[in-house]
Amino acid sequence: MTEKRVSCDCGATICEKSDDALVEAVQKHVQQVHDLALSREQVLSMAVTTASLPSRLGGALPLSGSVAGQALEEPSHPTPDSAAAPMSILVHITHGPEHPTRAALGFAVAAAAVGQGHRVTVFLAGDGVQLARAGVIEQL
Repeated sequence: MTEKRVSCDCGATICEKSDDALVEAVQKHVQQVHDLALSREQVLSMAVTTASLPSRLGGALPLSGSVAGQALEEPSHPTPDSAAAPMSILVHITHGPEHPTRAALGFAVAAAAVGQGHRVTVFLAGDGVQLARAGVIEQL
């Protein structure tokens, strides 16, 4: 399952499953909190698509593309309690559904790093490319 997310500079994060719901929620937020107006196109240009992971793996992981083997990226958003500067981290996953523990570990590491405000790229290679197929990751 995928959803779209917009992270505001004020720290608010808005996630919705449909473009219409996301646009409505972001427009409402920026109007009420920032006294600004954004067009539908502006909101959608800021959106990051995320793939829902099982909650034990950290929830959602951002996707910059949907092609198998393509890098998955998250822009850097440091958290206030983060003592160190954000880092760029590459997680290379080469195992697929035939080794669920090994495959899931990479996603758990990536989700934890994103949660700490780091810029994370997940690269799927070899059997790991199978994880980009619809419904496969939910089976881990």
